[in-house]
Amino acid sequence: MTFKHRSYRAERFRERKAILDRMLSGVAALLTTQYSTASATRNARVVSAEHAYDRLAEAYDAAYSSSLARAENALAFRAVRRAGCDRGRILDLGCGTGLFLEYAPVAPNHYVGVDISSGMLSVARHKFPRHTFLQGDMADLSSLPDRSFDSIVSLFASFAYVAQPERVVAEIERLLAPGGQFLVMTLGVRHRRRTPYTLESLGMTVPWRLWRVADLRWQFAHFDRVRVSGTHALVDRWLAAKPAATTYAWLAAEAATIGRALPRSCHYLIVTGGAR
Repeated sequence: MTFKHRSYRAERFRERKAILDRMLSGVAALLTTQYSTASATRNARVVSAEHAYDRLAEAYDAAYSSSLARAENALAFRAVRRAGCDRGRILDLGCGTGLFLEYAPVAPNHYVGVDISSGMLSVARHKFPRHTFLQGDMADLSSLPDRSFDSIVSLFASFAYVAQPERVVAEIERLLAPGGQFLVMTLGVRHRRRTPYTLESLGMTVPWRLWRVADLRWQFAHFDRVRVSGTHALVDRWLAAKPAATTYAWLAAEAATIGRALPRSCHYLIVTGGAR
């Protein structure tokens, strides 16, 4: 029995070491690879985020129903929960079609979603008719009172599309209640080698800003306990054919290792912190 137990432990150690070795070799390749823009992106028509997501709205949820998309969503909401941003009065910046409410059910009187796309908001309102959704630029939230939210979130790429990120940060600081928490997910410089799955299929691209870890830390320096981590360190298209559980396990392992130690090697960056 002891021999079998030791043999099992040795086998598990070898499996985990093999996964870690593949991750490290992938990071090394990323760090030595020159940035390049895919030909589909170079030839795409440049449009505003509002126009692009109005066009995508009706088909958006279906386009992100794959096992890879479900795993990405689950990983993002694990980060939301760990940051304590699923509690109290919640402001969802770049809310899209209401993804946040699918993963973190919130009472209607505790939630406000904001998005620049009327098309995406139309879908969100159909799915969640009792919740509040506002159309507007997240850089100007003057209709919302000071210190009115305990949690503020912005998932995936919304923060990368804003023209004046410093104004968004100022609004988050103004709106966050004492003791409140925020989580902003955006695109790192490694994302230069990727294109959004849905936009590329329509031959469109949206101007964005790709962030460095140091720039995000500087941008959010007025908050308390600011931390920048990463996710999606390695090329992940090969995961699309895998079951959602396998994909989630892989992405979670990346986030827990490379994402913490080397966030600059990741496609997505996640900033968390709290009100001072």
